[in-house]
Amino acid sequence: VVNNSGSARLNIEAQCVDDDDFQNEGPASATILDPVSGRIEGAVICPYTRDWYRLALPAGAHGIGIDFGHEQGDLDLEVRDAETNALLGTGASETDNEQVDIVLAEPAEVLILVDGFDDAANGYTLWWD
Repeated sequence: VVNNSGSARLNIEAQCVDDDDFQNEGPASATILDPVSGRIEGAVICPYTRDWYRLALPAGAHGIGIDFGHEQGDLDLEVRDAETNALLGTGASETDNEQVDIVLAEPAEVLILVDGFDDAANGYTLWWD
């Protein structure tokens, strides 16, 4: 009796590894940012995930943005008032990077949402000033 047997090489590679183990997927679990540091590098969006952040800002003008290469996956940015959930601005172009500029009349907390357009995956740097 002869057994049919064969072998083939199989490589399994992760398509996308989330940077935060799916911890900040909604406003209630948003990662709290240090207003002084101004930057997070090495963040990753995977398909069907979102990254939420919470940031306390003083009154005045502020820029919030994400830097990424569009050709690896299109990312979008939203900034919302943390108390009312009102949309303060969006960045949803079809190019590299997104930026939202806001002016706060008084100190406030904002929610920042980074999401892949059409469930795109990509790495990014989040910055604020």
